[in-house]
Amino acid sequence: MIKRVLFLLVIFFFQLNSLINATEPNARSVTYNIVIDNKELMLTTQAYIQNGVTMIPFRPFFNQLGFNVEWDSKNNQVIGKNADKTIKLTIGSVNAKVNDNIEVMPIAPTIKNGTTFIPLRFVGTASGGSVELYGGSLNVIWITSAKQNQLLDAVLNKNIVEVTGLLKSGADPTVMVGPVGPAIYSFVDNSVDIVKLFLESGMDVNYYSEGLNPVYTLLQHAASEGHVEVVKFLLLTGANPLLTAGKTWTALELAEYWKVKVENGYLNIIDPLNTPSVESYDEIIKLLSVATNSDVDDSSNKITITQNDI
Repeated sequence: MIKRVLFLLVIFFFQLNSLINATEPNARSVTYNIVIDNKELMLTTQAYIQNGVTMIPFRPFFNQLGFNVEWDSKNNQVIGKNADKTIKLTIGSVNAKVNDNIEVMPIAPTIKNGTTFIPLRFVGTASGGSVELYGGSLNVIWITSAKQNQLLDAVLNKNIVEVTGLLKSGADPTVMVGPVGPAIYSFVDNSVDIVKLFLESGMDVNYYSEGLNPVYTLLQHAASEGHVEVVKFLLLTGANPLLTAGKTWTALELAEYWKVKVENGYLNIIDPLNTPSVESYDEIIKLLSVATNSDVDDSSNKITITQNDI
């Protein structure tokens, strides 16, 4: 949970200046990138800003959010549908229908040069996703779809049933929750069951995200957070303890670093009772020391280690 709180603080400071600038009524052209679930939204017709509201071409935006799109010529409506929601937007009207509810948009959808534009933030949030604007050097609107938000919540709550269902429906634990990271998989905490589900869904055991925060692998996260059983499981499934993603530290070096911090009185700032013990780090250091001296399979970038080794 500490990572979740720190991430939210980062969001706040990046957005403060961005949101002020976004509401300038004279701004017209969009100069920032738009990213949905780690993938940049590629547009053939440029988005624009009207009275502080970003207007986006409806078809590519709905499609990348995971919606099928329809055009109702009789009612002059654009419609986005998926398994959970139907969003109906009428050209020239600020009233939107989201499932059976009427909601008011800041600006009505409009047609310009044959392209239908809709308000980005309204539709992004109405779909169940989150929409965040980051200014400065980041210069991006970062959108996390409803499915990915649900996966993050399920991982944080350690809801195995929901995680299982979401992964089967295509949710991706490697999606980052912001341009500065971290990825959803980094919130796995000490749940071996959820790590196992990630790997069964196709996630590479040695994957690491490429955000601005430390880009740790699952093994590095587990080692730095003192999760002994997760470290054991990952080593048995081929995690490579020699990888130096992030601050160029291996999982062993991270465990040694945090052991010293705990010995010197470090406590989890969110829940001091949840601070890993020195003994946990000692066990992890022993496991990783053995694994580090094992043979590396160059073709797969994995360590060969057996149950007897741990």
